[in-house]
Amino acid sequence: MYQKVNHLNVKEEIPVEPEVVAIPVPVPEQPLPTENEETAARHNFRHNFFGRVPLFVDRCPKCQQENVKTTTKTYPTWKTLLSVGILVIIFWPVCWIPLVLHSTRKTDHHCTNCGERIGEVEPFEDSCVDIQT
Repeated sequence: MYQKVNHLNVKEEIPVEPEVVAIPVPVPEQPLPTENEETAARHNFRHNFFGRVPLFVDRCPKCQQENVKTTTKTYPTWKTLLSVGILVIIFWPVCWIPLVLHSTRKTDHHCTNCGERIGEVEPFEDSCVDIQT
């Protein structure tokens, strides 16, 4: 704070805001990913990439075929059967619905060239809205 005398000879205290100084903070260097980590990240296919329908992938991790289309196989799991059991108890006439809905069954994606399973979508993974945090 400093004082100022106005035209009536009255001292006024005027607040002075402190000067803000930016202090550089050293950022630790992140190690570069190794070739194995890059390959693992590139071939780590899960729900964010695959859906319930066949699609094209850049490269098959097993046969290295580029731009290959996947085939899908959808089948019920224990989660599907559990939902059938719950619906039998709640309202039995609709208990068959989880057996015919694709979103309540597991979907595997296979390479059309070599047949290797290259991705999967678990039951109920894409039937709800994902909350991003």
